[in-house]
Amino acid sequence: MATNVFNKLGQSVLPKVFNKLSGVGLTDLMSVTGETTTAGTGGGRIKSATTTVYSNIPCIFEPSGSGMKNVNQSKIMSEQEYTLKFPTHSSAGVRYTINPELHRLVIQARSAPGDEPQKTFRILTIKDKQGNLYEAKVVKED
Repeated sequence: MATNVFNKLGQSVLPKVFNKLSGVGLTDLMSVTGETTTAGTGGGRIKSATTTVYSNIPCIFEPSGSGMKNVNQSKIMSEQEYTLKFPTHSSAGVRYTINPELHRLVIQARSAPGDEPQKTFRILTIKDKQGNLYEAKVVKED
């Protein structure tokens, strides 16, 4: 019984709620991109292409309470973690398959409220909350 409720919630209810919130400007939209790499002559990996795996996914993101600061060769480097939440399924009921090693989460630029540029995030960890909601800990790449 509970499984059916969670399936319905994840596959039809939450995607519609996120889409409605997005329609009135209360959520951002993001794309999931994948990277193609090839072996370099020196043994490393060379990024050769970026492809969009999924697009126009409604999401909510906020800075988490933790952040780090490193000093490297007299240069201060900081890294702020963010929590990014989005539905596990599209409004058509298709499940998003996310691979933290291969995918980047790209928040689209918006003009209102507040001008925000596009942001690209690298996934540190991602939780699947009972098949309904992804909750990812991410850091900004750009």
